Amino acid sequence: QLAAGILSGDLAIDRDTSAAFATCTTCMACEDACPSGVPVVTIVNAARAQVVEERGLPWVKRVVFGGVKRPGILRAAADAAARLQGAAFAHTSDRDLRRLRFPYGLAARRAYPPLAARPFARPGPRRKASARPRVLLFPGCMVTYVYPGIGDASAEVLERAGVDVVTPPEAACCGVPLEAHGDLQG
Repeated sequence: QLAAGILSGDLAIDRDTSAAFATCTTCMACEDACPSGVPVVTIVNAARAQVVEERGLPWVKRVVFGGVKRPGILRAAADAAARLQGAAFAHTSDRDLRRLRFPYGLAARRAYPPLAARPFARPGPRRKASARPRVLLFPGCMVTYVYPGIGDASAEVLERAGVDVVTPPEAACCGVPLEAHGDLQG
């Protein structure tokens, strides 16, 4: 109802109404559990976009998203964060996940995958002027900085299928994090 009020313009967007949408992680658990099939994530994202359009992004998100939009800054920040993540995150019983050392709010229950020590990076095709088809593999942030093994495996499967794999020279963000926070202009 809150989202409907915001989207229809019947409800003013103030600090309280915009804060109500900041706590949803868009994990989709409510969609999975909803017997009516309500597209909650789509509704939340539309309301967030309306909030951002009317109130703008908070300064922290403006700074972070400004860096995400620039591949060089994104790579430098991810490299620094990968080296420093041990200070912010503690190991869990699941060796593939970490928890914040000093948790707060909803983050207290969340577990995070660690950043990769070496990001996914793949040079262009190994042969020049090949007659083989070429495929562009866009890894995005998660494959590049968190799951580089997925990028390596994907490229290997494609090459075994007889295609040359090309990746963008600089890893870039696909825009999903920006969209999920209402920054549709990003």
